[in-house]
Amino acid sequence: MEYLSGADIEIYLVKPKPLSYKYSMPNKLFEAMAAGLSIVIDKGFVEMRKIVEKYKVGMQ
Repeated sequence: MEYLSGADIEIYLVKPKPLSYKYSMPNKLFEAMAAGLSIVIDKGFVEMRKIVEKYKVGMQ
């Protein structure tokens, strides 16, 4: 967490290929939110995008 707090943003740009990636909710997303980082996410991450939009913690 201390390491993440030194960052300004977290970026997810890898195009998810299998469905498991597309609908995954990695812990890193929530760690970034807890650290107060803005999150930049590829539109292909469906579930992560919903969280980012709902809580207004970044952009896609």
